[in-house]
Amino acid sequence: MQIYVDAKYFGNAMRHGRCNAGIKRRDVAKILGMTPHEYNRIESGRRIWPENMMPRLMTLAFLQLRTRRVNGAPQMKPLHGDTDGTVFINAD
Repeated sequence: MQIYVDAKYFGNAMRHGRCNAGIKRRDVAKILGMTPHEYNRIESGRRIWPENMMPRLMTLAFLQLRTRRVNGAPQMKPLHGDTDGTVFINAD
């Protein structure tokens, strides 16, 4: 089995998640424990994320899912100017 890692794809996914959450880039960088410059390179697809970042992202994602389940799930905001055809589905 081969897994292809595409920095642009993962960066786009992170940008969509950040925009839907309404969080600024520098705030995400702080939450993930990296510099804003380093995070910008990851989100723009110029660098693949560090290996230790995936467990942190998964932990934060599951915490958010648990919080949304308790507090009710708000609708995800539509993204404007997205032309790559990537579709994200709300799991609620």
